[in-house]
Amino acid sequence: MTEARPIEERLLEYAVAMRLTASQMIDAAEMLEAKYGPKASNTQPIRDGAKLYGLVAADIDKIIAGEELKPFVVTGEI
Repeated sequence: MTEARPIEERLLEYAVAMRLTASQMIDAAEMLEAKYGPKASNTQPIRDGAKLYGLVAADIDKIIAGEELKPFVVTGEI
């Protein structure tokens, strides 16, 4: 059985991992565009995913800081 850790510690790790993943997604999109050109490959979904990861990481930071998150509405295609 693993040792219990504080929720703040776990949330911070999630935020760090999400930011790292978002950065890697942007790097992948840029590599694809460099190799195939922006019209040859559709990298917008990768960039959108990276943006979402960044937004969630920022929300986690707010939660850790004790801020109340505002409600939101998802629009567009998922």
